[in-house]
Amino acid sequence: MRSLISSLLSSLTVFSLIIFIPVEAQDKTDESTDESKAVSTAHPNTISIEYLYGRDYASRPDTALQISEYVRRIFQDKNGNLWFGTNNKGVCKYDRKTFTYFSTREGLNHTQVRGIVEDKEGTIWFATSGGLSSYDGKSITKYTDKSGASENGFWSILVDRAGTIWVGGEEGVSRFDGKNFKSFPIPKPKNSDAKDSDAEANDTKYSFVGNLPWLVSNITEDRAGNIWFATYGNGVYRYDGTTISNLTTKDGLSGNFVAHILQAQDGSFWFGSRNSGVSHYDGESFTNYTKDEVISGDEIWSIYEDKAGNIWFPAKGVGVYRYDGKSFTKFNKKDGLANLAVQSFLEDREGRFWLGTGAGLYRFDGESFFNVTKEGPWQ
Repeated sequence: MRSLISSLLSSLTVFSLIIFIPVEAQDKTDESTDESKAVSTAHPNTISIEYLYGRDYASRPDTALQISEYVRRIFQDKNGNLWFGTNNKGVCKYDRKTFTYFSTREGLNHTQVRGIVEDKEGTIWFATSGGLSSYDGKSITKYTDKSGASENGFWSILVDRAGTIWVGGEEGVSRFDGKNFKSFPIPKPKNSDAKDSDAEANDTKYSFVGNLPWLVSNITEDRAGNIWFATYGNGVYRYDGTTISNLTTKDGLSGNFVAHILQAQDGSFWFGSRNSGVSHYDGESFTNYTKDEVISGDEIWSIYEDKAGNIWFPAKGVGVYRYDGKSFTKFNKKDGLANLAVQSFLEDREGRFWLGTGAGLYRFDGESFFNVTKEGPWQ
């Protein structure tokens, strides 16, 4: 592991302006946009679904009854409500009886929802491509760059055990202390560091990376209370409350463009990369399962651990893998997944296992996958 960085840079501008917008619950979807199209006009760095997931995006069931064509995030709150973040229809709440959609008409910063968390007071927070929004059950609070934010496009969000809210995006990281957001500076990668071991940095089909020289794609907290940041270009950072340390390909990480971090129940870490597969860190050494050809697919967007301790992750264009501690099992279209663009997983308190895909919402019954529409099955 590379040496610890001794000190942090000073904090930047405090967020000041907060906009409150009343919310009127409604069950209608926002039909003003088409998820199958690029959303570049809404945000300069938004990427089309076809680009991210290729031809397989077209392989999906009829969209009329889907929660959304693309379910990007799945979250269950303290009251048992399920929240589904979509790529271009905002967020959908399911309370066991009805579906309520919150979009820009109800106050969200943007219709592309990239992260959902809940704080200790029960407020739901949404990281969107147009800024940060929170919902207290009555109204939406909107945070944007006009209120002092360093940026509009957030890609990741975390509520740590102390109740601090962390958000990450294209300009780094910010923290919320209950009243204000403050910038939390972590070192930005040098161009040479971003290109020395990642083929995608020089691959024209990944040219959008050049437009995102600094992206914090995931934030997580480990059991010891350390905060981890997955970055595009410089591996991962770990903040122990005082200092920051860095892990890159030089330490054994599979790739420096990291999309997701997971600490498993056994204390080990899993890292999914943008174009270098998945690696496992046991605290002493790394194992790169993709490089060693144990699995196929090198683009890993998310990693999830179920209650039984199985590790799940999707591999672009290949399917979904489940690791039981000994071997990997691959699931794809033959197992019921009409589309292999999977980015989110959730095992809820009722034991139902959900997947968000480019073909809507799916469930896993232990053997195969099936599509869940607004008509069900929900039990």
